[in-house]
Amino acid sequence: MDLKEFDDALVSSSTKLRQEELYRLNDQLRECSIPQLLTRDIVTTLFRTYPFYHDRPSRKAVRECLGSLIANGNYPDALPLVIAGYKEEASKTSLAAPNAFVLVEFGALLLTRCGAEKRTWDMHGMEIATLYAQILDTCMAGEGRPSLKHSALVVTRRALRTLFKGDDAQQRVRQIIDHLISPSSLLGPRAGVFLGVVAGVCVRRPHLKTVLEVQRASYITFFLREILGSRSHIPHHIAHALADFFFGYITVDDLKNDIVPATEKALLRAPEVVLNDLISPMISSLPEEIDVAQLLAEKLARPLLSNFKSSNATIREGAVSTFKTLIKHSRDATNLSKVADEVLTPLSASKLTAAEHRILHCQILAELRNLPQRSEVICKALATVASKETNEAALATELRALSYHLALMLTTPSKSDEKSSKVYSDAACKGLSDKKPAIRRAWVLMVGELLWQTRSLDETTQVRSFGESVVPKLLEIYQDVTTNLISSTQSGLAVTSFVLTALCTYLMSVIENGNVHASIRKASIYEQACQPNSKGLFLFSHRICSRLTTEEDVSWALRALGACATQLPTSEDAITNGINWAQAIIYFIAAASVPHDLRREARTTLAEYYRKDPSRISRCIIRGLWSWQQDVLTGKADSAAAVSKTGNTRLHLAVQAICPTRAKEQANGIMEDSKLQNQLTEMLVLCRPPLIPNAGWIEICLAAGQDPGHIARSHSDQCLVQVESCMGTNINDSYNAEVRTATYNAVAELAFVAPDTFIPILVQMVEDKLSADELRNCTPTDIAIARTPEGTAFVDVLSAKGQERSLDKSAKDYDTLKWEAEVRSQLAAKKGQERKLTADERAKVEVQLKKEAVIRQRLLALEQRLRQGVGIIRALTDGPPTDASLWFAPISRALLTAIAANAGLLLGSDAEMAYINLAKLMSPRLGSLRSFVGVASLRGLGTSTLPETMKEESLGDLVTRILYRIRFMSEQRPFDTISLLYMLPLAMKVLQAEGVGRADADEIDEQITLALEFFTFHANL
Repeated sequence: MDLKEFDDALVSSSTKLRQEELYRLNDQLRECSIPQLLTRDIVTTLFRTYPFYHDRPSRKAVRECLGSLIANGNYPDALPLVIAGYKEEASKTSLAAPNAFVLVEFGALLLTRCGAEKRTWDMHGMEIATLYAQILDTCMAGEGRPSLKHSALVVTRRALRTLFKGDDAQQRVRQIIDHLISPSSLLGPRAGVFLGVVAGVCVRRPHLKTVLEVQRASYITFFLREILGSRSHIPHHIAHALADFFFGYITVDDLKNDIVPATEKALLRAPEVVLNDLISPMISSLPEEIDVAQLLAEKLARPLLSNFKSSNATIREGAVSTFKTLIKHSRDATNLSKVADEVLTPLSASKLTAAEHRILHCQILAELRNLPQRSEVICKALATVASKETNEAALATELRALSYHLALMLTTPSKSDEKSSKVYSDAACKGLSDKKPAIRRAWVLMVGELLWQTRSLDETTQVRSFGESVVPKLLEIYQDVTTNLISSTQSGLAVTSFVLTALCTYLMSVIENGNVHASIRKASIYEQACQPNSKGLFLFSHRICSRLTTEEDVSWALRALGACATQLPTSEDAITNGINWAQAIIYFIAAASVPHDLRREARTTLAEYYRKDPSRISRCIIRGLWSWQQDVLTGKADSAAAVSKTGNTRLHLAVQAICPTRAKEQANGIMEDSKLQNQLTEMLVLCRPPLIPNAGWIEICLAAGQDPGHIARSHSDQCLVQVESCMGTNINDSYNAEVRTATYNAVAELAFVAPDTFIPILVQMVEDKLSADELRNCTPTDIAIARTPEGTAFVDVLSAKGQERSLDKSAKDYDTLKWEAEVRSQLAAKKGQERKLTADERAKVEVQLKKEAVIRQRLLALEQRLRQGVGIIRALTDGPPTDASLWFAPISRALLTAIAANAGLLLGSDAEMAYINLAKLMSPRLGSLRSFVGVASLRGLGTSTLPETMKEESLGDLVTRILYRIRFMSEQRPFDTISLLYMLPLAMKVLQAEGVGRADADEIDEQITLALEFFTFHANL
């Protein structure tokens, strides 16, 4: 073996070369054909070169070579050498994430091969386990992709399951745990990831679970000493490393006797370390049956609350996060009431002078929601604090917490509720009447959130009384908002309109007061939401929605949109309101400024109300998508599409919301198949990549569990109506050009999914549209009139010889008159003045304009019809594969007939290029000559609209060259039907015209002979 060649091959940039060398090395190692003296050099080279490989096969080949080297007993020094190389790599301070993952795979290989023999395990097992734990920690700590880190854990679990299969599995588990947990271990907390994987493997293996039960104290000691007791920051992956252990083995006694006391001390010693996400992962990993409410109330509440006052933002945030996590795992109401008192006492006693501290306490109170026995106390304290609050951020947090507890209190009947509701409604009315817009906005949000929560709870007299008290104040603010929408959006009070719109139906069902009822009906809330006012503004206008900056505003806007979904119009006369509603919800789904979570909420809202009324919602959304597309393609600046900054890139999300998958349909029972098929038919043209990216009609039908072929056959008339309506648009409009392209693609898909139904229809349609009868009657003057702008006469009916008085050159003042005429003509040209027409002249011009308008309208309709036929042909050629033999002959014949009738005068080169494009369907045997068959056929017809690049070769030479090629290829094997049909016009032209592009008799005979021989070879087809 030449080491120089081996080294050169492994560092080569050619993946094929190095893979072949590695495969060859692997075979030689298995066959023991490499001397032992080269073992060290081979191992060194493999560890030196593996970081150069960015392809998975090369790295896998290196691992296989190392495995073959270790497994072969003829290389006794191989394992120590590989371990030494692995140790050197593990000692590096930094490793790229892919390299670390490769080393994890190497470690899994070493661990399993070493564990295969007891002697080898006793010699090297602990050393390999330590190095593996070190490498695994490096891999999890790197900047690699989450999927790569997950794969590293999967590889480690598989290796440990293989290692723990033997009779000595329990002993090996104890050895690994004792070695890595030992205080003398050099890894310290870095061993946590590997120990967590060991615990996860053992908890799923019954015969190993008992081993870890014995080792539970060692794990807890490791956690307290290395992680919780650390004096420096612990990385995120280590803090979460022991999740499997806490889930499978920890008990309440362990928490009470060991972990919580240590946590209390750690909070005093180094809160900046402990509260930097060390406790929350442990609590989150606990099983559901463990209740930590008592520990929180008796041990942890006060230390955590004291850290709320820290000047370190990390400590404050960590304390709040830890507190919330503990509350989520607490269920005992008695202990949670104690916790609520601990949080509420300093707040109600006005001991929290800093607004930041009040905000943190109220955030905790907002998490303590299911405490009906303490809700009244909490509500009274929060109402008192909120009434005195001057800080806007603190007030918003206080009212948010108040809304949660007040909703619970008002929906839980008790003796004091009726009196208490009056107290809170008065406080709310006072807040809603405040002079500061920010204060009023905060109270509006509180009242809205309170009433929104009571919708899903039991209705009580207290809720009704509260609603009757606050709704008049909300209506006052609503009237101001609707009068000044833009300024209200800037002040933040526009959310009042969204709140009332979202709650209107609920309030009408709850409130019994007749005056309040009448006020709500008089406000016409739903009508003003989607119907523009005199200034062109409405609640869901893009000029309003685009100014919503906070998540609360957007969330209430989505709730309001959901409420309006039940009030959408069903008649075509009022469909504009439905389009406005659809554009608003599409904006929240697609806009770049809307956060991802709220965009997802918008999709959920749309899908939810679609399930309730699929026909109405789908009709409005489809109309809204069409309107959005028109705004995008026409570049309309004052539109929701322009404000969204995303164009049509996210419209497929709205389509997915109204086109549920089959699984969701079966789960929710959305609608009958016939209605769903009608909806999908209406989306036939809309769901095209030119209009909506990532939305294919066939894919959407299949995802909804519908057969697109069955839809096309059973709704063929509806499909054709939609195709004709989308094709019959203004040919000079850029928006309609995109629509027509999508329509042609839809036609091709119909022919693909239902060829037996649609191909005959499309053939007849193309033949009708390319009919040359009317085209032959068009004169050049008619075409010139069609190209003249509307309102301008092509034929000057006023020009006539001798109309102007000619100058007499023999007159004595000839020079003066000539000069005056020139001056007058120059002044007229400069000023753009037109000669004033007489009544007779004006009548002549008007008659001519009317005549030309009729001609122009007729020719533009003809041009549109021809372009539609050409567009369908292009779509059939470039679209999904169909059986071309079903349509090629009649369609190509109709196209050639139109071209021969001078369709190029109206279409330019479009018809000719469509015919040349048909060459794609010919046999690939002709190669690049396929398109030149079409070029020769068209040039033989005498068309003049082909590009000049296609006319460079003389026609005679081109025809002769093609005839020679097709003649000799036909002799080898006759052409298929499509190729023959495409070549026939050229061959027939040669025979009919007695040669094409040739004047010499011999050359003419040559072409005729070749054409006849071509026909001879295909005579038996």
